[in-house]
Amino acid sequence: MRNLKRLLILSACIMSFLAISKPKPIDAQGNKPSTFAKENLSLKGKIDKTQLELQKQLIRLNEKVASLERDASVLEAMLNQQRDMKPPLLVRGNESNWNKIIHVNLGFAYAIKGKTKEAIEEYKKALEYAPEDQDIHYNLGYLLAKSNRYKEAIEEYKKAIKGSPEDKEVYYNLAVIYTTIIKDQQIANQYYQKFLTIKDAVREFP
Repeated sequence: MRNLKRLLILSACIMSFLAISKPKPIDAQGNKPSTFAKENLSLKGKIDKTQLELQKQLIRLNEKVASLERDASVLEAMLNQQRDMKPPLLVRGNESNWNKIIHVNLGFAYAIKGKTKEAIEEYKKALEYAPEDQDIHYNLGYLLAKSNRYKEAIEEYKKAIKGSPEDKEVYYNLAVIYTTIIKDQQIANQYYQKFLTIKDAVREFP
């Protein structure tokens, strides 16, 4: 957003220069008409050339500003809140990690009831039994962000990406945080563009 402001200021300066850059009237300084006409013609040629170049720069700047405004408006329109939590999967018949399942389900139940602090603790306990579980990191990141613990949330989301780099919802939520909280539009755009490039995946249930 800072880059957008700088571009707008520079654009305004160029437009101001184009408006005031005109040759002085003939004989304003008492020069002979013939000599002054030649100097004025030469000066006018230089000014015309300068104005043409500035106009080209102004067009490029306006295009850049328009592009940044589009990016900003899209993000502001879409990135108002995080995508919701992921529900726990049904238990498979050969599931051996019952401790993880217990804490995941307790965490989800607490979250539904609005007991965010208790939900966070349960998901952290679940990670003790399944430290690489992408869904646990995702939900923990969601709850931490909901509790305004954004740095911790970012770390959990990044761990979720390592476990499942094609999970587009993680990139979306990171874009939300970097847009609305961290105020880093460049990084937010990177995550948002990654979100746009990943096709929707069908979540598999047993």
